[in-house]
Amino acid sequence: MEAGDGEISYLASNTLEVYLGTPERPLEIPQALKQIRQLSESTVLTARIVLGLWNIRRHNDRVSKNGSVAILLEEILQWQGVQKHSRVAHPGTNKRYTDGYRTEQKQRVLQDLALLASCNVRGNCTITVKGKSVSIQVDGPYMRYSVVSRKTLLNERIIVGFLVSPGDWISTYEQHQNYYLAEVDSQIFKLNPQNDRYALRVALYLTERWREQAKQGDFSTPIMMSELLAASMIEVDERHMTSRFVPRIEASLEKLEAMGIIGKQLCMTDVDRNQTRWSKDWLASRWEILPPLKLIQEYQAMNNPLRKRVRNKTRTREREQTQ
Repeated sequence: MEAGDGEISYLASNTLEVYLGTPERPLEIPQALKQIRQLSESTVLTARIVLGLWNIRRHNDRVSKNGSVAILLEEILQWQGVQKHSRVAHPGTNKRYTDGYRTEQKQRVLQDLALLASCNVRGNCTITVKGKSVSIQVDGPYMRYSVVSRKTLLNERIIVGFLVSPGDWISTYEQHQNYYLAEVDSQIFKLNPQNDRYALRVALYLTERWREQAKQGDFSTPIMMSELLAASMIEVDERHMTSRFVPRIEASLEKLEAMGIIGKQLCMTDVDRNQTRWSKDWLASRWEILPPLKLIQEYQAMNNPLRKRVRNKTRTREREQTQ
């Protein structure tokens, strides 16, 4: 995190510099520090979930309008793995009923979106213009959203959901046909947010990582397991490390591979599990986690000018046929 010229900023996981406030009137450092402290695990997960849902819904006219997509408030909580509050039906029984999410849980989502909307993304992107690489600077809000609500019979306002879209930074990529920000595979949102909690968090992070790796086409760069877990917002369970935590993480990676979300996952470090404290070596182990082969080929086609033109013509014909 760096401070200077009246601004305060930090590097997000996608290496873009994120600062709070506006380019013309950045927030004062005390206020910015206060907001940065609120950029918690919940905020990061909300950002990834919302952008993922936007990616798979933006071309669906039933749930999209003017570049924004409709997302229910309860959807965000569901994909975060938050459980609804439940009560015992009556004394002396094990039967329970749910009365929905708590008010503070809903308020947390509103706070997350407000923080994300207050963040401005600043960074250099490489685009291709007439066959030449050109560096441009992206400067603007990270996310935009509108609140969708309804009124009850008692004239109370209840928030139902949001109309959400990324800031113009994502359009800048697409206008120049550099689709480095790939659509999140709809397979990810077929996972169960409760039973597949680890797999979901890893998958959301990996798609973010692959989008950035696509700039260099270097998907094979290994990642340390401890870094993967931290970036995926997964807390290490020290007490049940070898008996439960490690098997669950590895099972999650295997499931993602079986579903086609991951193309290949391989531990490149020899971890001797006969040692007493092998869990430390496992956390330090390096893993190669590749996207699906089809996705790699898509990126290669995007970066090939000739194949890119053919691909665009094919897409145009497909759109004309569906109209």
